[in-house]
Amino acid sequence: MSKNISDILKRFGLFSFILFLSSIHCSAWAENIEKKSYTIATWNIGHFSKGEKTCSTINSSTYRANYDELKKVLEDSINADVLCLNEYSEIFFSDRNKKDQITKDLFFGDYDYSEIGPLLGYSCNSIFSRLKLKRVKQRKFEISKTIAEKMPRAENYYYLESDLYIGNIKIKLVCAHTTSSANAVSQSQISELLNRYRDEERVIMCGDWNTQDFSLFKNGGYTIGNNGSLKTFPVKAYALDNIVVKGLVISDVRIVRTNLSDHYPLVCRVSLK
Repeated sequence: MSKNISDILKRFGLFSFILFLSSIHCSAWAENIEKKSYTIATWNIGHFSKGEKTCSTINSSTYRANYDELKKVLEDSINADVLCLNEYSEIFFSDRNKKDQITKDLFFGDYDYSEIGPLLGYSCNSIFSRLKLKRVKQRKFEISKTIAEKMPRAENYYYLESDLYIGNIKIKLVCAHTTSSANAVSQSQISELLNRYRDEERVIMCGDWNTQDFSLFKNGGYTIGNNGSLKTFPVKAYALDNIVVKGLVISDVRIVRTNLSDHYPLVCRVSLK
C-alpha cells in the first residue's frame, strides 16, 4: 500500500511540475504577444480615381492592371494588421454587362473585422483589421456644425472610432479625415479629437489631416509618425497623412509609392510600451 501511495505522490508531483512549467510558458507566451509590434497603415485611396471623383472610375480596359497593382500593394508592400482608408469606394469596378465588383470582397476578405462609413461628398472612411474591433462608431466633428453655413462641405468630414484589442489590452483607434482647404478648421477638428480622447491611456489616430502642422498632437502628448519628411500627397509634396500614437511606441514609418491614388499609403509598426 505504501509503495502505491509513494508512486501516486511522485506522479502527482511530476504532474504539478508540468503544470508549473506550462503556466510559465503561457505567461511568457502572453507577454511575448503583448510585446509584439503590429503593422498599421493609413491611406487616402482617392476612390480609385486619383481623388478626382467620388466613386471609382476604373473601367473594363483598366480593371486588370489596377486590380493586380492594388492587390500587390496591399499584400506585399503594406500587409497591414490594421488598415485605415479615406475616400474609400465600396464598388471597385462597375459595368452594365457585369455584376458590380465589391472592393471588400476583392481585397479585404481575409480581415476578420471591418467597418465602412457612409459616403458623404468625397468622404468615406473605412477600417479593416486583423485585431479585434469593438464598439465602432461614426462621429461627425462638432466644429463642422458651427461653420456649415459658411463652408457646407465641412459637414461631410467625419471620423470612425473603435476599441482595438491586443489580447486584453484596449487601444482607442481613430480613422479620421479632416476638412480640406481650410487649415484653421482642420486644426479645430484635431483639437476636438485631442479633447475627446484626453483620458484614454492608449490611442492610435490615422488619417488624412489636410494639414502639415501636427504641433497640436505633439503638445497633447502624442508621438508623430510622419514628421513632415514623408510627402504623402506627391503632386504638391505635402505631408498630409499621418499616424500618431499615445501610450504606444511607433517605429519603421514609411510610405509606399503607387499611382493608384493621389496620396501615398503611410505605413508603420506600433507596439506596446
